[in-house]
Amino acid sequence: MADAFQVLAKPRRREVLRLVAERERTAGEIAERFDVTRQAVSQHLRILLDAGLVHERREGARRWYSARPEGLEDVRAYLEAI
Repeated sequence: MADAFQVLAKPRRREVLRLVAERERTAGEIAERFDVTRQAVSQHLRILLDAGLVHERREGARRWYSARPEGLEDVRAYLEAI
């Protein structure tokens, strides 16, 4: 599992996480919000998934993404301790 701090160091990943925290979205919906390729957004989503920060739900050929708040527990604990 990737370190959440390293994963969230990239502003675009933080923005993707913010989007899926608002509501569940498809990869296509997320990609429409950025001026990068859909492949680049997919790479960010894969990294967020590997870090346990987002959840992926498959529905036919579509993949839906939502935030996993419990994935941020280590970050929260660290920030509360300082």
